[in-house]
Amino acid sequence: MLVIDKINEIAREMYRLAGYHVRPGYDFFEATHPQERIALEQALAAWQMIFNDTPDFGAEWSE
Repeated sequence: MLVIDKINEIAREMYRLAGYHVRPGYDFFEATHPQERIALEQALAAWQMIFNDTPDFGAEWSE
């Protein structure tokens, strides 16, 4: 899994918490809907707060 996939997973959860549903695997980086864009921005902000760094989208994510 890449970091970009993890960001999308976080955005999917942010979107769900706002009361919306999106199909599994949806790419929030391609989103044009304002609520979807907000979920992505929230996911990026959460990443930066937790890791104190901007995400390297191409890097591998390991749990």
